[in-house]
Amino acid sequence: MLEYRHFPWKSSLYYLLYAPAFAYFLSIVVGLIDASLFPFEPGEHLYLLGISSGIGAMGLLVTGLIVDRTRRTDILMALASLIPVALGMTISVLGSPNTHTPILEYALAASVFFGFGMLLMSWTNQLNETVVVRFRARVAGVFLAISLMMIFLYDMFGLSPFSTEPTGILLQESLAAACVFIALAFRPWRWEHHPLTVRGRSSSYFYPMVLILGAHILWYFSTLSNIAANFDFVGESWSGSIAVESEWELYQPLMLIVGILVAAILADTKGRKTAFSFAVLLVGLLAIFGSATYGLVQFGSTTEVVLHSGTLLVGERFVEGYLLGLCSLLIWGEIGTPQDRAFRISLVWLFFLGYMALFWAVDLHAFGWGTPTWVTELGREFAIVLSLLALYWAANLPEILGREIEMEKLELDFDDDMVEETVDAFVEADDFESIRSQLEIIDTAPEISDNEMSEILGEDFNDVLPMRRVPGIGPAMEKRLRKAGYESAAQLAGETPSRLASKVKGMSEKGADKIVRAARSRVKEKLDSENSKD
Repeated sequence: MLEYRHFPWKSSLYYLLYAPAFAYFLSIVVGLIDASLFPFEPGEHLYLLGISSGIGAMGLLVTGLIVDRTRRTDILMALASLIPVALGMTISVLGSPNTHTPILEYALAASVFFGFGMLLMSWTNQLNETVVVRFRARVAGVFLAISLMMIFLYDMFGLSPFSTEPTGILLQESLAAACVFIALAFRPWRWEHHPLTVRGRSSSYFYPMVLILGAHILWYFSTLSNIAANFDFVGESWSGSIAVESEWELYQPLMLIVGILVAAILADTKGRKTAFSFAVLLVGLLAIFGSATYGLVQFGSTTEVVLHSGTLLVGERFVEGYLLGLCSLLIWGEIGTPQDRAFRISLVWLFFLGYMALFWAVDLHAFGWGTPTWVTELGREFAIVLSLLALYWAANLPEILGREIEMEKLELDFDDDMVEETVDAFVEADDFESIRSQLEIIDTAPEISDNEMSEILGEDFNDVLPMRRVPGIGPAMEKRLRKAGYESAAQLAGETPSRLASKVKGMSEKGADKIVRAARSRVKEKLDSENSKD
């Protein structure tokens, strides 16, 4: 049952138990990026990273289609977590290289990238169906924070995948597997799933998000190039990394965590729109004032480079953490129809994967890529312009907090226009009470009268489609339905099977499901015939 007023501690704990598995995946990916995971040449690590990323991209689309067509996301989450962990344990036992090298190592990398998408997609979809919007950001934020904190602790104590040093056990693998089994003890397959959503299009957030990411990547590589140019000007060398220069490289996860938690709290308390607008503002401020942290200073006859690397690193990681906390697991599944929620998320994440691949390719100088001259000279200015455009766009974003409703997943290819026609044509006076019961959840019912509701819904709502025209409803069933307060087929089409069964005495949920499906089919036929007449 959904918790509207109190924080869902039990559900949250279930979701947080998957953080060790997510942290294990992150450890594998980081090991591939810095070429420390396997005893391979750096070039082979890069090749393996590219192949695995491609598998992960295809896996995102496949996963989106699968998750939209199943309710057993709990099983998908467990399998996505345990298969890579089992392969990691196998490599630890056999060693690397072994007689199955490189097949086993390639299988692990592929399963991690595919499992990455499967785990997060199933996790996000189930979160959207079991936790209401006012608590969801904090659950997602703490999940990401715990994962990054574990990465920080692993690095601090020298704990790596496949290794038993210094604890004597496979700590990363064992912890991930144990937490998954504990999560399954919550028996999530018994939980009710509610297709919660906000009507609208996720593209309204996606387009300004593209502008934000464009501003970030332009600012980042423009900053690195200008710092490198300053060091070249004075004849000094530099490490090529702000984190290395600051000597705070180990503490980067903590900086990200602060940004994630701030985003989560702001998104839950002030709403997604306000939190997103603040993200745009942060990127703009970073682009404008980031250049104040480095430059050339003349001391007499000598010129020296001034680089406040710590300040620059903290600002950059905070903004990146904020974006991660707000835009990775939230928004995309919260707005739009629930039927294609997972596939919609997969398309957005596919774009994010492409963005990260481009970022890594330029940063690691893969394929001989480097920073173009125009980015060095004008990247900061373009980043500011993109931030201003995103800020202008953000003014018209739809609000998500406080507008979430439960919308049953229709299987008759109802589109938005059909839904609107159905509401305008078939909503009855008796439905006002149902609408008021939804409003009572947010304590606003006393503020809305029947006349005001009539104005909201329109005057053309008395065109009734008789219940007797629904297959399976005879005189006796019609009498029972009328006794329960139903007057038209449209009312039945807008019900959920569980609610219909609870209101009609002696009706099973299976029987209610047949009536609801038949009513929706009849309503759709009615709409089609009306449209053909027009």
